[in-house]
Amino acid sequence: MTINKTELSGNPKKRRGRVLRYLAITLVVCLAIGSFFTNVSFKLDLDTAYARIAKIPTEVFKGQHGNIEYMLAGEGQTVLISHGVTGGIDQGMRLTNEFAFFDKEYRFLNVSRFGYLGSSLPKNASAEIQAEAYKELLDHLGIKKLFVFGNSAGGPSAILSDPARPLRPAGDRPARRRSPGWR
Repeated sequence: MTINKTELSGNPKKRRGRVLRYLAITLVVCLAIGSFFTNVSFKLDLDTAYARIAKIPTEVFKGQHGNIEYMLAGEGQTVLISHGVTGGIDQGMRLTNEFAFFDKEYRFLNVSRFGYLGSSLPKNASAEIQAEAYKELLDHLGIKKLFVFGNSAGGPSAILSDPARPLRPAGDRPARRRSPGWR
C-alpha cells in the first residue's frame, strides 16, 4: 500500500484516520507473518522431539492399572526413576545422564508415569495407584530390591511407604545432592 499526497491533503481528522487504518493493517499483517513463522518453528521443534522420543528403546508392561512404559539401562543395583511433570522416560534419562545425579554403577528403571508418553492414564490415577503399578512392574521384572528416586511431581508415588505396598528399598540415597545447573 502506498499513500499519495492527495490522500493526505484535506481534513486532518480524515488524514489521521487513514494513517491509523494503514498502521492497523500493517500491524495485522506483521502479526500474521510472525504467527505463521512461530507456528512453523514450533511444529518443527515438536516433530524433532517426537522423533527423538521414538528412538528410545522402551518396553510396555500391561498391568492391572493399564500400560506402563519403561526402560532398563545400566548395570548394578536398580534405581527406579519417577519423573516430574516435564517429561516421561526422556526426563528420567536426563536426570541419570545429562544432570549426572547418579554414578554409573546403577541400573536405571526409567518409567513413564500415568498419562505420559506410552503409559495409560487410569480414571482413578493417584500416587497410591501409581505406587501399586510400580510394584506390579517390579514383580514382572523380578526386581527384589531397589532405590527409588522421585523428581518433582514423581516424588509422591516414589516415596509412598504404605506397608501394604512397600517399594522394597535397597538402602540409603544413591543420588548426589545437586540441583540441575549447579556444578
